[in-house]
Amino acid sequence: MITLLFSTVLTAIVPLEASAELEMTPEWTIDSENEFTEIAVSADGTYIAAAINNANRLYVFRGNESLWYSTVGLVHSLAMSADGKYIAVGAENTLYLFSVHNSTPQLKYQLTYGNSKVATSADGNATAVGTTPHNHNNTLETRLHLFQKDEDTPTWTSTIAGVLESLSISDDGSYVAASTSKPGCLYLFAKEHETPLWIYDFGERSGGAKISSNGNYIVAVGGNQTGYKEMRIYRFLRQTSQPNYVKVISELPSFQGVSISANGSIFAISYTEANRLIMFNLELPPYGYGPGSVLNVSLPSPRVSLSMSADGKHIIVGTLEGLFTYEYVNRQLELKNHYTVNKPFINDVASSIDGRYLVAAVTVRPRDNKNSMICFFDNFKEPKADVANPWLQPALIITAAVILATATFILHKKRKKRSDHSSQSRKTSLMK
Repeated sequence: MITLLFSTVLTAIVPLEASAELEMTPEWTIDSENEFTEIAVSADGTYIAAAINNANRLYVFRGNESLWYSTVGLVHSLAMSADGKYIAVGAENTLYLFSVHNSTPQLKYQLTYGNSKVATSADGNATAVGTTPHNHNNTLETRLHLFQKDEDTPTWTSTIAGVLESLSISDDGSYVAASTSKPGCLYLFAKEHETPLWIYDFGERSGGAKISSNGNYIVAVGGNQTGYKEMRIYRFLRQTSQPNYVKVISELPSFQGVSISANGSIFAISYTEANRLIMFNLELPPYGYGPGSVLNVSLPSPRVSLSMSADGKHIIVGTLEGLFTYEYVNRQLELKNHYTVNKPFINDVASSIDGRYLVAAVTVRPRDNKNSMICFFDNFKEPKADVANPWLQPALIITAAVILATATFILHKKRKKRSDHSSQSRKTSLMK
């Protein structure tokens, strides 16, 4: 039996203050006169793909070593297989598929529309791409394609109503989830056929939708800003179009504001206007309503991009004024690290599968001079504190006081002993 759970988010908003002790330093950076806009990283953090839109280029790196670049046009979306071997690029009416070792695309496919989103499986064998028209006043339709590696034409093509909001694919490439607005719908496809397995109607609008790595769950947001349906976040089991978890929310996040763990039990959304991050953990009884199952924190600045580790324990938020990492510990969401020097604008952020290695496309504008770079961080490395441990100084003082008192006592005892000995000697002399 599927149980629907409805309630507003009543969890108190907890502001997490940034501090000097949490400031991260990049392990390395790659600077550019042009602006990095999109970023993708392999599961182990070794390979990085980055797009520079004002130069219409795709760059591929192994660590901070540049492997190659290719001119691809204006990049709308970017995805990398988990093993780092393949890169999918949606750019200016064209889908490109690259091998990480070759700057010549192994597939270049003309798309119907220019504004595209791409997603690729963990091994790169399956790639989904969706396109939608720039002018939303014209025909509102989205064209979806599913490609298999080494094939020049799509396995299938499907046309669905509305404007494409998000696109994601399971790790094995078996399932594709797509969400649209006007109308707001969630579609689930199998790799075998262009007809969706099921469709769910949100109302007017949808935002982000993500399928879990194992393909068993989909988290999505949607609804109407006015009317009988409010904005809600949903979780679906793959087998049915009826959600098994529903919660009312106050704002509709974009696809860059939704993340889900590999097993689908932990997921997060982040609002832009309200500067909030909400994490849900449905592993905690009673089914997401126990202590620590819904956590709500206030972000220091508006969110631009969001990433989550596969186990759901690490959430990485790129904002207008810095990069912030949160850790789920003892049923609490704690601010672990941040990068805020010169209030950097984080265009995009991606993380390794365990949340340890973070890659950010960063733009800083000190004194009106724009500088763009890729920053690589070790999220598990403890930041160096600028000041000594505040508990250490009192301990040293107490220890020193004890040592001084002990030395004074011993010295006093020695002096008294010498004094007593002198007095006894004088008495003996007088008696003689």
